[in-house]
Amino acid sequence: MTLHTTSLLTIGVVVVVVAALLSGVTGAELQPQHSIRPPFSPTGQIPNWDLSGQAAVAGTLVRLTQLEQSKKGAVWNTVPVEMHNWVVSMVIHVVGGVVGGDGIAFWYAKNRLPEGNVYGSAEKFDGLAVILDTYDNDADGLNPALLGFVNDNTIVYDRHTDGKPMAFGQCVRKFRNTAKPFKIEILYQNGELQVSSNLAFDEPLEVCFKKTVHLPTGYYMGISAATGGLSDKHDLIDLVVSSLDGAEQAQPQTPPSESQVNIDRMAAEVRDLSMRILQLQGTIRDVNQQFTGVKETLNRIPPSSIASEGIEGLRALIAQLQHQSVQSTSDIASIAHSQQEILRAITNVHDSAASSLQVWLIFATVLVLALYLVFQARSQRDRNKMF
Repeated sequence: MTLHTTSLLTIGVVVVVVAALLSGVTGAELQPQHSIRPPFSPTGQIPNWDLSGQAAVAGTLVRLTQLEQSKKGAVWNTVPVEMHNWVVSMVIHVVGGVVGGDGIAFWYAKNRLPEGNVYGSAEKFDGLAVILDTYDNDADGLNPALLGFVNDNTIVYDRHTDGKPMAFGQCVRKFRNTAKPFKIEILYQNGELQVSSNLAFDEPLEVCFKKTVHLPTGYYMGISAATGGLSDKHDLIDLVVSSLDGAEQAQPQTPPSESQVNIDRMAAEVRDLSMRILQLQGTIRDVNQQFTGVKETLNRIPPSSIASEGIEGLRALIAQLQHQSVQSTSDIASIAHSQQEILRAITNVHDSAASSLQVWLIFATVLVLALYLVFQARSQRDRNKMF
């Protein structure tokens, strides 16, 4: 096993522990049948969820849309919600150009919605929508924004105004192209809905809006996204749904200890490192595609050209670089498979005692950071040799 393989596998192990540390509501009971968390099946299927459009599993996350124009993607839970009180915590990353399009939406609907023109889903719905809008259709400058909607299947969402006249709550949040993924929390308890968010998943949440609303049981949860003339990558990294039916309302939480604060900080750094590794995987794919394009261009140049010797040299260099790129892609695919197996095994293990968890996380964090630095140094050395 190579050094960077060991590094990535260690990251995969730690991320699962991190996820347990980042749950935020006291008294909440996790509902696995409504949640989306790695590890995922090698087939790309997620238990109790249907994927449609461009939505697909990509390593340890679900990519709803690629960085392509006019795409739609969605995931819909196949199990109706029977909880009266619940909380949804989503970790999301939205990345694209200077101007984004179009956005992502969380749905709590009477029926699972078909594909449509409202962030990948239908224009009319019966239930709740919390929308993360990125494109400023009405040119009021209040984007990106979070908006809340309740519909009884009679109102058609107006895309030209970003639906703002029918929104019961909204707030501006600059969540596009953030350095870290961000978190959205949707809490429904005793008829009160509260939507909170941040701009980095490890930062405190800020309340965006509240609303007294009746949400019946038996509805379905879904997340959809869409791009238009402009495009963004819409990544769903974590979706945790918990029941609050057994929790007491408005109980003060004990302030975290200094030890817990330090552990949370290290956990955030480890998860950020994991995201950078995933981005590296995508970069290698892009580079390989560019190599192929350059090689095809060179092949179209006539052999009798006066620059034939230089072209042959370029062909040889490109072939060498492409071979290394293909090898890296193959290595990462193998790493991803091994990582999934390790994550799958870890999810079957009960939580350790708090002290044991702290010791493990500290050790794993130091090990991951050390291995990553060595991997970076090795990559730089290889590039220096190449050129």
